[in-house]
Amino acid sequence: FYFFFKQKTAYEMLRSLVGSEMCIRDRYEVCRLCEKQVTSQLFKLQLCDHPFCFNCIRNKIADNALRLENIPMMCPVESCCRLITLRDLNILLLAHERKDLFFLGYCKFVKDHLDNYLSLIHI
Repeated sequence: FYFFFKQKTAYEMLRSLVGSEMCIRDRYEVCRLCEKQVTSQLFKLQLCDHPFCFNCIRNKIADNALRLENIPMMCPVESCCRLITLRDLNILLLAHERKDLFFLGYCKFVKDHLDNYLSLIHI
């Protein structure tokens, strides 16, 4: 009885520490990128709740973060048009990748609003 109680408590503690973004599940979900059952490290995007293997979504986001045309970053599921939140990016990207992405986002903003910046220079 004592052993069972300790296991249940440890499982509950692990669930609370992991949080909603990386879930421990009793049933498996299918990754929307590799289309395999996610057996560990399930990651769901905050706004759309699409399930992914952590490594699949992390690699996809890290690769897309290097391209200006991918700003703002969206869920990679084709029919989804939800943005990827800052919370998701903080979990999925390493510090230097976030820094590069934010710089790229700034460049995209300036490019999209170039007329406003040029008018400030000529005043």
